[in-house]
Amino acid sequence: MIQKEKSVFEKEVLEVINEDRKENDKKPLPPQKQKDEKKRKKESKTDPDSGWLNKGEKEHNFSYNSHAVCDRHGFILGQVLKPSNIHDSQIFKEVFERINDRYEGLIEAAGLDAGYKTGPIIKAIADKQILPLMPYKRTNAHKGDFGNHKFLYDEQTDSYTCPNYETLIYKTTNRQGYKEYRCDQTICQACPFKSKCMSPKEKKKTLRISVYQDYFRFSDEIRKSEYGKEKYALRKQTIERCFGDFKERHQGRFTYYRGLKKASDHISLTFSCMNVKKMALRLAERALKEHVSINLSTLIVKLLSKWQKKKPFFNLKLTLSF
Repeated sequence: MIQKEKSVFEKEVLEVINEDRKENDKKPLPPQKQKDEKKRKKESKTDPDSGWLNKGEKEHNFSYNSHAVCDRHGFILGQVLKPSNIHDSQIFKEVFERINDRYEGLIEAAGLDAGYKTGPIIKAIADKQILPLMPYKRTNAHKGDFGNHKFLYDEQTDSYTCPNYETLIYKTTNRQGYKEYRCDQTICQACPFKSKCMSPKEKKKTLRISVYQDYFRFSDEIRKSEYGKEKYALRKQTIERCFGDFKERHQGRFTYYRGLKKASDHISLTFSCMNVKKMALRLAERALKEHVSINLSTLIVKLLSKWQKKKPFFNLKLTLSF
């Protein structure tokens, strides 16, 4: 049994919650007292620093996760290695602050996978004047049930209208970061859509909307735009390609070293070698193009000069670019 870790965004989330409560004339919530919460942890006898990975039906082992960042050319700018039992969203803050401090003002957009799609992360990216590129993430609603998208929002009255055209009024903002909208119990009990809208234990509908809803909408608008589709498609050519090369060509599916420090140094060195290899290939490709360009332009000029000697009735100025 180990101590359950707190969210790295706990302070920021509480500030957003209290700002929302202040706008709705509610008392601010005090910081939550540290609870002595425990959770079970599997520990490897061979490498205690590693974490138990439980992904799908196949992957069940002790391992590490590398959280890497690359640019649009595929050059890896930095990586952080953590045990696999730590969620991606818990590592984002450390990785993002490190990269943003180094390249501040040069980052236009950031493309992330679905594991990083949370309200605090989208806000952290947008607050730095960077466009968050996020994929579509399915909701937890059961098939056939009414999800939050079925309820229409009225900005003037700060209320929602359900599929049965009844109004849900704002009640409070809870500590988990959700604004609660509720309908009258008598209306919900007589509603013909009750089975699709509420669980059998509920007596009235409580709609929970994240305090980061505006940031989620902003992210979805970018995702649906032509710019978002074009830029997010680069992930499969850049970071996914880097991870693919690392796993298949550099034996990245396992580590030769025990301990977080040694494994992290090994992966950082491997990524550095991959960057050097990529740079060498690009420089060689550029040198070859320049060499071919010079030889081809020289040949064309010689041929034209010989042809002009036979038929000198025009002057030709030629500009070549490859």
